[in-house]
Amino acid sequence: MKLPITTIRIKKGRRAVDENKVRELADSMKTVGLINHITVNTNLELIAGAHRIAAARLLGWEEIEAVMWDCDDFLCELAEIDENLMRNELHYLDEGAAYKRRDELLDEMGLRPKPYRPSKEVESTPFKTTEELAAELGVSKSTYKQAKQMARDILPEVQDAIKAADLPKTDALKIARLEPEKQADAVRKLVNAGMPHVSFNSGENEWYTPPEIIEAAREAMGSIDLDPASCSIANETVQATEYFDATTNGLNQKWHGNVWLNPPYASDLISKFADKVTQSYQDGDIEQAIILVNNATETNWFYTLISAASAVVFTKGRIKFRMSNGSTGAPLQGQALIYMGKNPGAFYNRFNEFGWGALL
Repeated sequence: MKLPITTIRIKKGRRAVDENKVRELADSMKTVGLINHITVNTNLELIAGAHRIAAARLLGWEEIEAVMWDCDDFLCELAEIDENLMRNELHYLDEGAAYKRRDELLDEMGLRPKPYRPSKEVESTPFKTTEELAAELGVSKSTYKQAKQMARDILPEVQDAIKAADLPKTDALKIARLEPEKQADAVRKLVNAGMPHVSFNSGENEWYTPPEIIEAAREAMGSIDLDPASCSIANETVQATEYFDATTNGLNQKWHGNVWLNPPYASDLISKFADKVTQSYQDGDIEQAIILVNNATETNWFYTLISAASAVVFTKGRIKFRMSNGSTGAPLQGQALIYMGKNPGAFYNRFNEFGWGALL
């Protein structure tokens, strides 16, 4: 059956789509059409096919082929989990969370053995062992158990930090075996020992600012004329009139107008971008700038930025940045939004919903 795309409901909290995959899928659908139909339940809630829906919207389709499945909440969620595991390249921590939730659903459905069962009890429903579940998903028993262990035993905020630092699975597994209060410190030590720093604008750790913050910046400044530390994917959200990427290198360019800056977080680069935006503002090359950085008040680069600022807002918690594969993550510390310009009141009035701030 064909359904109008606007009638299909997508539940809140569903994992974000990978924008790269959406574009690749749209190219394929434009050439050969939709090969695999999406799946919805009788309430027109999407079960499987989030990337296909996004690709169809990108192509301007108004309708899409769908299969309707009359399933209860348990089966619908199981189908959604399996769709993500089979079709998406998940981070190993997200895989573990999916395995864990899958087991919980099977437990609630009575399809897993109970921990304590009288030896003569007759099992009224079939159950699945760890080996069977792992085989269904195409992974070894040890891989399956380790993934669940990491999802279960690592604190959520530490999982975000592991993603941000792009730590290998072997290190994450060691962290899972630590006491909770020691986990965050273990990540810091690994990073300080030479693991890659968080980079928000280049390489494997490319993270993108949530759209609600971008829109607030646009409203506060009136426009975003330049994003000097960006890429084509990020600019789909930022929609700056001009942007510089790793190839054009914003550090070597003259900046202008109203600037949005989410700089690379590697220590050597962030200092250079802090110097560049400060000097550009003081020289009159740019009119306004909003800079999103970690609230690293102990660093020289933060002092450089705040010395030229007329307002600042410290976020209530750690911002959930979006990565190119659709998952989210956050650094271990909170963030600060720093404003340079002659309209600090407009900035503060728009951004104080995100945290506490002050006019400087």
